Amino acid sequence: MKKTLSPITIDIPLVSPATGLTCTQYKLEIRVWDGYKLSPPLLASYSKTVKNLTASTGTYTVNVSRLVNDFLDLQPKSNGSTALIDGGNQRWVKTEVFYTTSNVSEASTPQSAEVNIIVKGYTYGNEGANQETPANKNLISHNEFNVSRTGVFVLPIEVPEAAVVVPSLTLSSVVLVSGTTYTLTFAPVGSYSTLDGFVTNVGVDRHLQTLTGVVSTQTMDIPFTGSVNVKILGFDNGTATDIVSNIINITI
Repeated sequence: MKKTLSPITIDIPLVSPATGLTCTQYKLEIRVWDGYKLSPPLLASYSKTVKNLTASTGTYTVNVSRLVNDFLDLQPKSNGSTALIDGGNQRWVKTEVFYTTSNVSEASTPQSAEVNIIVKGYTYGNEGANQETPANKNLISHNEFNVSRTGVFVLPIEVPEAAVVVPSLTLSSVVLVSGTTYTLTFAPVGSYSTLDGFVTNVGVDRHLQTLTGVVSTQTMDIPFTGSVNVKILGFDNGTATDIVSNIINITI
């Protein structure tokens, strides 16, 4: 859980994590929504494009707290008896980075995707950046309170998410169909919106292709000869993490 009244920083490397190519620019897309975690909006709430004019290979740090804070309208909730109340004052935030490199497919391939829940709260500077909720899930700093006998006190807490399956991608075979077309057989565990096939030829040439589906099997174009490494990349929506499969080496 992130607090929007304190900095929420994102570190964006200028070298594409997927291909190792230095970008000429990157685009950060931010989506903010209420409801089901696995149903982000199709259109970005904000997007920001930054050019890499010096061909730097470093990392940019972006603070998005003020942007996402605009989506929170705090409405206090209460109840006449002791109960667990849905505060309704939180939102989901998904951030993705799109790179412009010599590999044109990267401009439409999201990377470094991350999903967090945000609230209109703050942390202290000595706690460090992007401070998470304490282990006791208490969103205020004290544990004892004085309350009127006829009053109501609302204690804000974070309810843990239900346990999810550990995501994985297991690539089992890469088989020639005809020409440069191959079938990829794999076993996906998790929740994926898209999957990408990634091919390297002797560690020099690279080819990234978004597959047409997220279930096995899928076809992919491999326009190389010689020793080729093939793997699959995906973003698991349930855990908000990038997943990379094992590598299969084939000789063409």
